[in-house]
Amino acid sequence: MNQPLFADTIEIVEVGRGLVRFNLKSLSAGARDERGRLALEVRQHVVMPLDGFVHTVAAMEQVVQRLVESGAVTVAPKTEEEAEPVSSPNFG
Repeated sequence: MNQPLFADTIEIVEVGRGLVRFNLKSLSAGARDERGRLALEVRQHVVMPLDGFVHTVAAMEQVVQRLVESGAVTVAPKTEEEAEPVSSPNFG
């Protein structure tokens, strides 16, 4: 029987050689970060082929879209620093 695995977030560690490696992280039961908050600890290391990772991200994006449409979550607008740079083929 498969055991459920919980994670608060993921952290991408490496992309290369056709694989994506990332960590599933959860809040620690007692460890604290430099600000005194509960620290995130690695719970599981995941390795996926690129095509599997891309398929997974696409599926997650669809779930996020449905959550936004239903009003279950809101997506904050990107800040100026996060916004993609404007480019033109006329200017290098």
